[in-house]
Amino acid sequence: KVSTELEFLNYTGKSWVQGKVMAIALQKEPFIHIDWDVFLLKPEIVKMLKNFKSDLLIQSIDGHEIFEKNYMDALTNLHWRMDYTQHHIPGLHKLHQVAFNCGIMGFNNMQLKNEFVDSFIKCWRTSDSEMDYDTSLVIEQGLLYAITEAGGYSYETILENQNAQRTAKRIGYTHLVYLSKYTKEAQDKIKSKIQVEFPQYMKLIKPKRNKVSPPLLSLCTVVMNRKSHALKTFKHNYRTIKKHFRGVVDMNILDYNSTDGLLDDLIQEPWFVEGLNGGVINYHTNNDAKIYHRTLPKNKIHELAKGQYLVNIDADNYARKNYLDFALNHILHAKNFFIRPDKYENGGGFGRILLSKDDFIKLGGYNLSISTYGFEDGEIVARLKLLNRKQILVPKHLCDNNIDHSDSDRIENKKEENPTKALKLSERKNKQITVELYPNTGIKLDCKSEQLNLKS
Repeated sequence: KVSTELEFLNYTGKSWVQGKVMAIALQKEPFIHIDWDVFLLKPEIVKMLKNFKSDLLIQSIDGHEIFEKNYMDALTNLHWRMDYTQHHIPGLHKLHQVAFNCGIMGFNNMQLKNEFVDSFIKCWRTSDSEMDYDTSLVIEQGLLYAITEAGGYSYETILENQNAQRTAKRIGYTHLVYLSKYTKEAQDKIKSKIQVEFPQYMKLIKPKRNKVSPPLLSLCTVVMNRKSHALKTFKHNYRTIKKHFRGVVDMNILDYNSTDGLLDDLIQEPWFVEGLNGGVINYHTNNDAKIYHRTLPKNKIHELAKGQYLVNIDADNYARKNYLDFALNHILHAKNFFIRPDKYENGGGFGRILLSKDDFIKLGGYNLSISTYGFEDGEIVARLKLLNRKQILVPKHLCDNNIDHSDSDRIENKKEENPTKALKLSERKNKQITVELYPNTGIKLDCKSEQLNLKS
């Protein structure tokens, strides 16, 4: 049975075990959770799993020395944050002594399971918001031991601390711990096993891609509820790159919490899936934005892009071959420059600011204090000039390739009632901002995103 309830789980990055515990939370009857890097190779281990009688089954016990060496700082922090607050968890101080290895976690006692999940969520919320390091092992392995010991629950281990490797070999139990699973030796053994016993699945093992150099130019696009435009421009831009600039130019898109079904339509398009799998299209999603922000998501997608040079391409802009030829020619032959359209000749494409990734990082990106429509492009141009970068203007016929749309479309995700008045007020306010080289110093805004990965 395959469940998709956690398909869009929004990881925050500091606890990779979050999804595992959320899956455990969904279980309604006794079960066993097996980590993806655990292999059951003989009938003996399967028999043990089927027949355990205790409240809990775990792989083994990790002694004090392991946690003392690797996790003492995290343990101490979590202990003080939880045990002496309203989030008190009985027995949490035992984290300083011992923990369970949870490569396998079997629950016969659902009360213990529920207690573990509830306590995990408390610890996870605290550690994820207030600690700057991964606390996964602490709030899984140590916490489970603390709850089991404090509640007097019974448990069994698959491996004893003494002769663990010998026992594992005898019963056919393999757990690839830490980084061992990523070694070539381990990977080759797994592939060999599959080749012999499950040859029909060998086609699912993709050859490892050779490391490739970053593209010369990354097209950076933010889209929020512009499906009618994006479906046309994305397809055009991808086909142009595929035909003329593969390996030199790539597309980087941030879907800023669109609610118009853009992604649902895109993943039905063969060219889009092909672009993702081929590395030409890099598609990122944000799932918590309520209204559009002019500069925050732009900064995010520029930061994520791997190109040596970056250019902002709005979702209503076609990037045609002649424009990309012009841009790449300067990238190859010019120094200390940026490229922009002429404001008075290219209204819809004026946001195409092309600059080096190094300059983008140095400047700190677009000005985050500009959150509403207008002037963010002119402001970063002014700062590039302060940085003594040479301005190169794109001829009109190379950059005037945009989908015309109304002013209402420009600010539809801000929900102003009078778009013309709102645009004028916004632009006037933003133009009063003092131009300084590093305006984002001290400003802390976060745009959470996840990269979309599709398999053929």
